[in-house]
Amino acid sequence: MLVLVSVLLAAAPSQLTLEVKPADTIIFVDGKKVGDASKPRTLKLKAGSHEVKLTHSGDSHSDEIVIKAGEKLTWRFEFEEDRKPSKQPTVDEEKAEESGSPP
Repeated sequence: MLVLVSVLLAAAPSQLTLEVKPADTIIFVDGKKVGDASKPRTLKLKAGSHEVKLTHSGDSHSDEIVIKAGEKLTWRFEFEEDRKPSKQPTVDEEKAEESGSPP
């Protein structure tokens, strides 16, 4: 009976929950599109190594996650907010720079 129980535990599916921001990030696991990050995504996976890839606004991030049989794992990632460009000079400021006088 103990052998049967250990076999059942080894065959138990693993659960991976992905909590990713921002919401419009696209999530791939093992090369397959899972969806966007508008809500946490919970997946049942086989034990072992899995590749998580995220894409957002032309940027991407990949990570390898190893999950054990029967394990429930939560993985979190947040892309940094887009940096705002530095202040662009106004037309008056550009003209003042060209002429050498203050705006």
